[in-house]
Formats: sequence, C-alpha cells, structure tokens
Amino acid sequence: MGENVERYQLKVLFVAADTSMGGSSRSLLQLMCELRQNYNVYPIVLIPSKKHIKTLRLEDKCKELDIPCYVYRFCWFKGTKRYRQYIKIILNYFIFYPIIIYKLRSLKVDLVHSNNSIIDIGAFISLFKRVKHVWHLREFGDLDFGLYSGLGKKIDSLIYRMGDVFIAISQSIKSAFSYVIPKEKIELVYNGVVPKDAANNANHENEILEFVMVGAVQKAKNQLEALHALGLLKKRGYEAHLNFIGTADQTYLSILKEYIIRNSLENSIKFWGERDDVPNILSGMDVGLMLSNNEAFGRVTVEYMMQNLAVIASNSGANPEIIVDGESGLLYQLGNVEELANKMCFCIENREAMNRLSSCGKSVASKKFISIRNTEAVYKIYCELLENS
Repeated sequence: MGENVERYQLKVLFVAADTSMGGSSRSLLQLMCELRQNYNVYPIVLIPSKKHIKTLRLEDKCKELDIPCYVYRFCWFKGTKRYRQYIKIILNYFIFYPIIIYKLRSLKVDLVHSNNSIIDIGAFISLFKRVKHVWHLREFGDLDFGLYSGLGKKIDSLIYRMGDVFIAISQSIKSAFSYVIPKEKIELVYNGVVPKDAANNANHENEILEFVMVGAVQKAKNQLEALHALGLLKKRGYEAHLNFIGTADQTYLSILKEYIIRNSLENSIKFWGERDDVPNILSGMDVGLMLSNNEAFGRVTVEYMMQNLAVIASNSGANPEIIVDGESGLLYQLGNVEELANKMCFCIENREAMNRLSSCGKSVASKKFISIRNTEAVYKIYCELLENS
C-alpha cells in the first residue's frame, strides 16, 4: 500500500454490486477518491466475483488508485427471474455470506457503505461488526432494469431496516423506496460529476447535427426509440447523425441493426463501443439524448450538460428534476416518437436556440451537480451518524 493508514479519520468499507465500469461504479470511485483526498477517509472495497467477466474493471481501477479491494463471490438479492433468486438467496445466506464475514473478521472499519440497493451483504457485515450502515439507493430496480426481489416486499422491508441512513440520488428514487423504508431515514443527495477538460464544441458548427447516446446499449436505455425518431426525420427530408457510445447487449443490438438496415440508415449511425475517451468524443457532438424508460438520476445527462451539449430527455424518472423544459434542455413524452422527432427537428432548424439551451444547461449543471457538493453531503451524513451513535 505505501500509505500510513493511521492518518485517516475514518475507515469505510464500500460494497459494490457490479464489477463493470457503469454509472454506479464511476460514481463510487469518484466518491471514494474525493473522500480520501478532502476528508481523510480511508476507503476499502468489496466487489462480487464474476466469472463471465474476463476483466474486473472496477477492481483494476481500485488497484490503479491504491484502494484496497476484496473480491468474493456473492449475488444480488434482486433479479429478473424469481425462481433463480430463491437459489441465489440460499447461496448467499448459507454459503457466500458466512465465508465473506469469516474472511473479513479481522478487518476493522468505522462504517459500511453499500453502493447499490440490490445487494444486502453490507447490511450483514455491519451487523456482525456492530458498525453503522449507509445504504445508497442508485436504481429503481423494477422500473428501470426489471429487477424484482425473490423475498417479497415485507422481507425487503426487514432487510432495509439494517440500514441506518439511506442516500437517494433523486427525488424519484426517494419516493419509490418510501414504501419499504421510512422517509425520515432517506436523505436526498444528487449525484455529482467532475467537469472533464475537453475542447467543447461551443458553437456547434457541424454541418450535419450530431446526436449522441452514451450508456449501455440495452432495452432499458431505449436506443430503439432514437432510431424510430431518426427514421421519421429522414422521411421528412432532414439529415442527421446518431452516435451510440457504450457496451452492447448483443440481442438488443441485433434488433437495432435490423431496424437500421430495413430503413436504410446505415450512413447515419455510428456505434463507438465502450470508450475511455468519452469527453473527447462528446466535444464533437451537438445534442445528447437521454431516453431511458426510468433513469434513477442521469449521470450521463449531467455530463452532456457540462460538455455544452443541448439535451433532449424523456419526461420519466429523474430527468425532470435535472432539466427544465425549454430552458436547460428539452423534454418529451416517453414513447411518443413523433414528439421526440419534433424536438430533434427543433435543434436542426434552430441552431441559435439550441446553443442557448446548451449554455444554460452547462451553467445549471456546473452549479448544482458538481461532485464536491455530493461528496461533502455524504461526509456530513457520516459525521452525523457517528456523532449520534
């Protein structure tokens, strides 16, 4: 390690639900780095082992940042198929959890912080170590990814009782969990984003407007709706480019490609795949699309805004909490492809108005959704929790 652990005020065990570098993992890394740098918090991470993922991306990042990392086998207690969840829960409670708790028996921590609502191992670790438990609510579960508990709402409520404080990343998330968690135990703390140093396309001088969607190419993110809207634009005689950045679910990707070929959109679409230079790519884009069925917060939305892109988003999930329609971006009725196409047409035909939207969006995001505010709020929760213990 090469670090003097004694100099840190708090030792916090963070429990992650996934190994991939999605939005929740990126938010976790950012939070840990800023807590360590600004508040002398010593972060330690517990990550689930996934045999089908060749590279444990989150583990690699932790090693790069010199953050201690434990990798053990455990499962989510929420999933898409209930009968499989029964098996996973049995494995968790009778095999995986006892092994993890035994192996971490000598690890001394002041707090346990679970990074997702779909894992409960952090609750049991905090119980056995007799320390406080902070639980981050970063996803709806059912409304966004179709994940359901195999235990039922009553048992879910009992499990969540093992959390001392819950952090909801949006008002939508807070409302969604109030049926199993007392409202007074849920704190609203919006996610924060660090502005990236990239040459922003401030004047949007692309002859053909570049629309972009960042995030996993999967059904929940609703890329197909963007293709339908692009097809309508083509029928109306408009030309535009649509870019997809992120890893792809192959089944869903085949559906998208079939639609592209059937509607002769090949020259208007580009799949970038997973990239490490997203800010640089965004610097050449004009409009960011956030069309998810139910976005818990919209980290990507804020990143669009900070990169000076105009944003078109669905009116579902937390999108209306981030964007004021017509001021800091444009909202459309989820599922209404014609309205989405109209919003895209507006940007094509009104470059000056689009520039005003992007400028206002950047100003809002840079003041309200910066990472240092998020980290400060989380640290304050730690302090209040420990002071009252």
